[in-house]
Amino acid sequence: MIRIGLLLLPGYPLAEPALARSLLTDAEQACAGSLAQVLLSDGSGSREGGERISSDMDLAEAPAFDLLIVFGAEALPPRGAASEAQKNAIGQALSSAGEVMVVGGAHFPLARLGFLGGLTLSLPWHMAQRYLAANSDHHYTDRLYSRSGKWWSVAGGVAVADALICWLASCVGAEPANALAARWMIPRARASEERQPVPLGADAGSAVDPKVARTVALMEANLEEPLTTDQIAERVGVSRRQLERLFKRYLEAVPSQYYLELRLQRARQLLRSTRQSIVQIGLACGFASGPHFSSAYRNRFGVTPREDRLRGDVETVSSPSAAAERGAD
Repeated sequence: MIRIGLLLLPGYPLAEPALARSLLTDAEQACAGSLAQVLLSDGSGSREGGERISSDMDLAEAPAFDLLIVFGAEALPPRGAASEAQKNAIGQALSSAGEVMVVGGAHFPLARLGFLGGLTLSLPWHMAQRYLAANSDHHYTDRLYSRSGKWWSVAGGVAVADALICWLASCVGAEPANALAARWMIPRARASEERQPVPLGADAGSAVDPKVARTVALMEANLEEPLTTDQIAERVGVSRRQLERLFKRYLEAVPSQYYLELRLQRARQLLRSTRQSIVQIGLACGFASGPHFSSAYRNRFGVTPREDRLRGDVETVSSPSAAAERGAD
């Protein structure tokens, strides 16, 4: 029996635990009852929708879990710091769990309790700057989720579903994971290397460093005729080295890598959603020649643009509803 604990720390959001609980309930069926989930309280009176909830057991009395999923909030609880007993219970649960999955705002209370140092954290993009301001020695990535040893870090939102399906595949095999994805009508669970859909342009507000936001907006406006890193740095008003430091800190990439990723993701979108020729798509995304485009695409996605388009066509035609929608093609 695989035991999964869901720990709700004070102020946790409603949607993410509800999604995880529903997915795991269906996973229990897909795995023929070989999974069991337990709802945990840390003794601090966690609330859901303003009402106290009934946990299955107190955290201090819980056994070691194969997977412990932690939900929480960025803000401090109303009564201040956790008691020593609560800290000890949380620490014991984290250390005894086979794997730990920290979701969204739960990064904040765990960091305040002295955990998460030295890990690569998929912080929610809209909380990242505030988290790093308080924990400047911690490591941030803008991926949907990441894994460092037994620790999983999930940005939150629907990325919880992607991470749980990935965990399920690694734990009990691809068949139950695929069955769960199909039951939830998820055509493709997103991989951990996929970036959060961060609005780095004018809509980013104060959540993203303004120099990084301006840089990405410049990149997105110049996909067809890419700018050099020096040109971008000059337009943003920083040195090349400073720009590279900002990108490394906030986006875990150098500007040229991030720029190439934007162009390739745009190319993939065009390949799958339009009938433009591959040469036209390559030129529209800043690649001077077909071989250069094909080589960069294959290095990133493992297939050539032509192979990816053919594979996408096969996947689409294999879906009866999609085939009906494309009946006129």
